[in-house]
Amino acid sequence: MSLTVVEAVRRQWPDVRLGFLVESPHEQLLEADARIDRIHVFDKQRWMAAGIGTALGEFWRLVRQLRSEKYEVIADLHGVPRSQWLARLAGGRRRVGRASGYWHDVLIHERTKVEWSGKHNKHNLEWLLEIVAPLGVRREITPPKLSVSKQARLKARQWLQDRGLAGQPLIGLHPGSISQKKWPTEQYIELGRLIKGQLGAKVVITAGPGEEALAEAIAEAIGREDAQVAALSHLLEVAALLETCSVFVGGDTGPMHMAAAVGTPVVAVFMDPSNPYRSGPVGPNHFVLFKGFDYSLRRPFEADRSFASFFDTATPADVCQQLQQVCAKAKRAPGSSREEVA
Repeated sequence: MSLTVVEAVRRQWPDVRLGFLVESPHEQLLEADARIDRIHVFDKQRWMAAGIGTALGEFWRLVRQLRSEKYEVIADLHGVPRSQWLARLAGGRRRVGRASGYWHDVLIHERTKVEWSGKHNKHNLEWLLEIVAPLGVRREITPPKLSVSKQARLKARQWLQDRGLAGQPLIGLHPGSISQKKWPTEQYIELGRLIKGQLGAKVVITAGPGEEALAEAIAEAIGREDAQVAALSHLLEVAALLETCSVFVGGDTGPMHMAAAVGTPVVAVFMDPSNPYRSGPVGPNHFVLFKGFDYSLRRPFEADRSFASFFDTATPADVCQQLQQVCAKAKRAPGSSREEVA
């Protein structure tokens, strides 16, 4: 979601030098982004695996790298102790960020109170733009856009060709999530069978670390001729694969936002405690299904083309129906393949 802030800053100041600090492996998603001049990587897992001495050395190397860029303004979009200390150590004569409510807020000059948790109807993108608003950034919501490299597209195309899926109509599924937010496994299996029977499409299942067994079990239950697990290790290659799908189905997860950011229509299935009004996909070609959500929090997103449409339901049959509607809304008939981007 931070890419919306990148777009807002770049749109307002086209010639500004823009750096981006990100935790590994998410720097992979930024490799082809021409809006960002310098990517700084916080690779805690690799550093700690090499020992505490190496970790401390790498941390201070990162700080020196940040300071060498002589950034005039630092925007901390997280408001946690680590990000606030890094903002302070990076220098910058002006630091804006999210207020955490703790003493280390003093490390940030201009702080914005952000309601990440609890029930409210303000989207996280709006909060992120609130954080940088003191800099004069306009609060215009634009769907995050992820740039995919030619190399990543070639890798995804090769993966499809190797499995006989090139040119086939594809629907992406990402069944993994933390337990509280995960749609039941049997629902994904039933949906996969409906996709096979009613839409005539093949299913591509993505999986993050530790989710491989779940994805394989779902593919096996749907049928290996109709469902394949995408074991791609590079995040930008996963994004390129999602870009080839006609529609994507998943919960409140990173892959759901990745699919939306590469222009693939999304049918998102939200489970309590996720708040679809806070973290749902952004853009007019998406649907969100959430059974039993507190609609007193509802805002008229349907009238705002920046946001998805919302429905109070979440059965496999309902999801399949929405898949058909998304295809029609995006002018992609069910059973037709999405044109690959060269």
